[in-house]
Amino acid sequence: MVVRWRTTGVLFLVLFVLLGVAYYVGTQGEDVPTTATELPPMLDFDLASVSQVTVKQGDREITLVWDGAAWRIQGEEMADADTDEVSMRLRSLLNTVAFDAFEPAQGLAEYGLAQPSARLIFSVDGRTVTLLVGDATPAGSDYFVQVEGNPTVYVISKYLVDRVLEWASSPPYPPTPTPTPA
Repeated sequence: MVVRWRTTGVLFLVLFVLLGVAYYVGTQGEDVPTTATELPPMLDFDLASVSQVTVKQGDREITLVWDGAAWRIQGEEMADADTDEVSMRLRSLLNTVAFDAFEPAQGLAEYGLAQPSARLIFSVDGRTVTLLVGDATPAGSDYFVQVEGNPTVYVISKYLVDRVLEWASSPPYPPTPTPTPA
C-alpha cells in the first residue's frame, strides 16, 4: 500500500485551519461569564429538622410524622412507614439544587402557582414551610415550585417531586418480607 503523505498532510492542514476558524468565531461576540451565578437556596432547612410532612394533591392527602426513631403514617392509628425510603426521598428533594430561580413579572398563573396542583407542608422547628407545586415546564422534565410567602419561583426536577407526591395515592408502607421456605 502506498501512503500519500502529501494528501494526508494537506488534509491535516485543512483540519487545523477549520478548527482555528471555529475557535475564533466561537470566541467573538458577547463576553459570557465563565462562572455560574449561584441561585438562592430554595429551602433553608434539612431533613434532621423536619418533624412532619404532609403531601396534598387534589383530594388526596397523607401526613408522615417523625417519632424520633422512624417515620410513621398518621391516620386513625399510626402505621409504620418505610423509614429508609421516606428519608431518602425527602433528603433528595430538600437537597436539590434549582435549575433556575426568578421573580415573575406577570403573576403566578402562567406557572400553575396561582392554583397549585399540590402542596408539600413541612413542620420544621416549630414553624410551617409550604412548597407549592405548579405546572411542569414546557420540556416536561421539571416543575415550577414556590415556597409560600416567597416571591421567587424555582425550577426543580419533576422526578424528585413526583417521588414524594406519589405518597398521596400510594403510602410508603414498609416492604412485606418474602417468606422463606421452612
